[in-house]
Amino acid sequence: MTAAVNKKTFDINGMLGAVNLLVLGLIVYRGLYGEFNEYIDQESILLGVTLSIETQLALLLERKWRDPFVILLAFEMIVYYSLRIFTLTIYPYSEVFDRFSYTADDTNFALIFMIIANLFIYAGLYAVKIRHDQAVDSTKWKVTSPGSVVLLIAVAIVFVYFRETYWTEDNVPRALNFLVLFLTPHTVILMTLSYYMLFRNSLSKKFAVSIAILIVLEIVVHTLFGSRSALVGFVQAVMLVILATSGHIKISRKVFWLGLMSMPLMVVLLIGSFAISTYNRAHKESGGGLDLGRSVEMAGEAASALSEGASLDLVLPPILARV
Repeated sequence: MTAAVNKKTFDINGMLGAVNLLVLGLIVYRGLYGEFNEYIDQESILLGVTLSIETQLALLLERKWRDPFVILLAFEMIVYYSLRIFTLTIYPYSEVFDRFSYTADDTNFALIFMIIANLFIYAGLYAVKIRHDQAVDSTKWKVTSPGSVVLLIAVAIVFVYFRETYWTEDNVPRALNFLVLFLTPHTVILMTLSYYMLFRNSLSKKFAVSIAILIVLEIVVHTLFGSRSALVGFVQAVMLVILATSGHIKISRKVFWLGLMSMPLMVVLLIGSFAISTYNRAHKESGGGLDLGRSVEMAGEAASALSEGASLDLVLPPILARV
């Protein structure tokens, strides 16, 4: 199915393609003018370029035959793998690599594996092209109990608080063990966003504002208790839900430019949340107590240390390694 051109929106395909070309250019630039290290050599650069080209070709085909699985795989490749080739040429650091004997040969083997595996995955998706409308038609659906959704998020937040403050893996009440899986923040947010996307035409603004406030509160609480992926996880959850319910992602040009202008703020939030969650997690793992009040206090200490001019060469390597 060919994607219709809409001059008022930007398609996720085009945005991913632009980001992929930018990452490709960065890899080539570092290959020509950067320095190699124990994790990246000339072959790594060539394989990184090959991976980016493969991703770009897959996105070009996806424009004609829409497939959300291609979008998801391309997103993963660009953000978590191709970009990592570039960042490793700047900061050759990773706690994971330090745990094992790891060299550029291992990087090259992994890249070769991914390139071949992706080729088969893309070929399989192309062979069984989705031929029906992927959007879920929920226009005639009516909400029945939106209050229960709000209650679910509230219960999840309270559960996370008690789990992180008073419980460990060894002392969680046996009767509540199943809730550890069911009330994980990622699961609850996916359920809530799916509910909103399917019933948004019949939901009140009060409901939308309520779940927005609760989701922000959940992200803040989870970050304070040491989760370094709460904010990123939410962004990916939004992406998954939109693809599942609509089959594609289109963003209005106004929202796109507003998002682009707010990118510096997003970067600051991501770096700040990573530093705060890491600081709090280290305190918790060292045996210190970590209730909500103490988490907020330590978050202030971490933010203060960050604002006092911590070197980017000290802050960025663990963040890029985490990505």
